[in-house]
Amino acid sequence: MFLCFVYKMKLERINNREMEISVEKGSRSLQYASSLSVALIVMECGISLAWTSPTLLHLKKKDSGVYITEITGALLVSIYFLGCLTGCSFNPIIMEKFGRKKSFLLYSIPVIIGWIMITAANNYFVLCIGRLIVGIGDGGLLEFISIYLGEITDKDIRGKLSIMTKSSMLVGVFFVNAMGTFFTYRTSNLISVGISVLFFITFFFMPESPYIHLMRGQEKDAVMCLMKLKGFKQPESVQLDLTIMKKAVVEKEKCQSNSLRELICNKSNRKRLLILLVAKVTRNLSGSVAILSYLHEITLQSGNSNSVVLYICLVKIISSIVSSQIIDKVGRMLIFLACGIICTFALTTLGTFFFLKLFLNYSTLNIAWIPILSLIAYEIGYYMGISPVGYVLQGELFPLKVKGMAVAIVSVIEQFLSFGIGLVFPIVNYFFGIYVSFWFFALCCITGTLFVFIITPETHSKTLEEVEALIIPASKKAVFKPLITN
Repeated sequence: MFLCFVYKMKLERINNREMEISVEKGSRSLQYASSLSVALIVMECGISLAWTSPTLLHLKKKDSGVYITEITGALLVSIYFLGCLTGCSFNPIIMEKFGRKKSFLLYSIPVIIGWIMITAANNYFVLCIGRLIVGIGDGGLLEFISIYLGEITDKDIRGKLSIMTKSSMLVGVFFVNAMGTFFTYRTSNLISVGISVLFFITFFFMPESPYIHLMRGQEKDAVMCLMKLKGFKQPESVQLDLTIMKKAVVEKEKCQSNSLRELICNKSNRKRLLILLVAKVTRNLSGSVAILSYLHEITLQSGNSNSVVLYICLVKIISSIVSSQIIDKVGRMLIFLACGIICTFALTTLGTFFFLKLFLNYSTLNIAWIPILSLIAYEIGYYMGISPVGYVLQGELFPLKVKGMAVAIVSVIEQFLSFGIGLVFPIVNYFFGIYVSFWFFALCCITGTLFVFIITPETHSKTLEEVEALIIPASKKAVFKPLITN
């Protein structure tokens, strides 16, 4: 009788323990903390991208200490993208060797060094080297921010955390323009150094991705990492997530060896690559880099004050947030087409305004509001459709085995285009007029928009197999023929 009582009590304790494990709530505070830390370096990337907008005006003054001309200013803008191209080229090797966390910390070191050089620079050469080094760090960091967040966050909060980090880049754009308006050149640069250092310190205490532990055969470390990320105390609570991750790691290892050959030799994948490439090229050739880098100069040439730039930057942030709310409710291609038309109209209007003012010498004092309204319309169209749809397509078009390779190829081409636009834009403006640049951007925008709209299937709410059937009509027949026969 006593033995039965002891056995019953033991069984109850086991059942209670299993119930505690099954209903363990945990905490996501570490996931949020990691995302906030990453948001700091994304904000720094936004600062680096838009740094030249207020800075060029300062450096072109005779008493700036580092005097630059139109040509040397163009090189200062474009050399950052040359650094980004270098950084993203080494990214796969760095990530493979060091993992996610150490790669973040390694790439943040050149960012800190570059900003210190920019702050202390007393000649043009040091300034350019500093920009180049910052670009190398940013180019590496931007490539795998979404990968890291996707691997450490739960699926039901992954979307909003991704939006938060993406929006922090636009916060950085707003921040650097505000600093350039209200603070001195040195103070603005010192704040940028501080943000980079703050990221390094905070991220040092953040966890590695559990996927990296599994790829290295460190299952115990992967379990401990998952428990920390989810706030669980019992290893049994993360077993389901661990099993899913193991399958993903095995699948990824199978796909890595022949990804380039599969991407080039497969007709369907070639068409997907063409779609993504045109979407991203349209994004660059629609003038985004030029407007971001020279926004202060554009507003001043239009006859408006620098403070207007801050309102335009606020529109960027609001448009990006609105886009995240409607992109899953409206068709991808419909919003891309509508926003492409808006951007084309805005760029055409900007070109026409500067043609009237600079070529025909028409008095534009009474219509100085037109370029500001056009810039606002452009930012709405760009950040609600042109930019986000490109990012969505790269996640929805490709199967896992070729996605990484496709994104890497397109990223390199994007950085090369950004380098070229940053360098050529002021030169074209000097010799031919800024209106020629805006008309060229408008032509590229409408051409690319229509091309993408015509050849791209709607990927919203469709599986990869359904997208495949739409991309290659023959595969559609192969999928549905047995059903018709029956």
